[in-house]
Amino acid sequence: MQKALLLSVACLSGVLFQTFAPTKAICRGILTQPAKTASGYYDLIESLKASGVSVGFPLRLPYSKAKLYAWTESAGASSAIPETTSVGKSDQVLVFFDTTPDCHGAHYCSLGTYSVSDAKPEQMTDRHGQIITRKLRDGSLFTPEHAMGDTFPAQIQWQANGHTYSFSWAGLQTGAARATLQIVKSSVSSKIP
Repeated sequence: MQKALLLSVACLSGVLFQTFAPTKAICRGILTQPAKTASGYYDLIESLKASGVSVGFPLRLPYSKAKLYAWTESAGASSAIPETTSVGKSDQVLVFFDTTPDCHGAHYCSLGTYSVSDAKPEQMTDRHGQIITRKLRDGSLFTPEHAMGDTFPAQIQWQANGHTYSFSWAGLQTGAARATLQIVKSSVSSKIP
């Protein structure tokens, strides 16, 4: 079972993206938007929490001109528990962000993913075998968007509370990708405002 939910395209404005505003704003060349909607992403988070998920979720997303849809796959047709890698692990989550409600992760309409798992963070290499993942000052790992047989979106990974968190987003400006993903990371919260 999947849940396609509309996300708002209102942008975040103000110093360090801390205040909400209904208009688009550029702060230090980086665009973001709140993940808040009248119905949509927060409904998905509430549904996952009701099924026993206790991890944090991003409250900020990179800006998209297109409408965004958030969805997750459940373990069974009658279950709200997200897909997990082992039975009984309800804290393992995979959320997709797409531009159409029926995208299912296809390249032309998929923008990003957010995952929480027990897997260890991993460094990625380019097509020449060179490690392109960089460790940031806060201990998280940043991998820029890169091409192999396919294009891999920019990604940030970090560990907290016994889990590995990962957020990836396609099409970010090369010079702003790391800072944008760090803003998303700093917005991860288990509380809904």
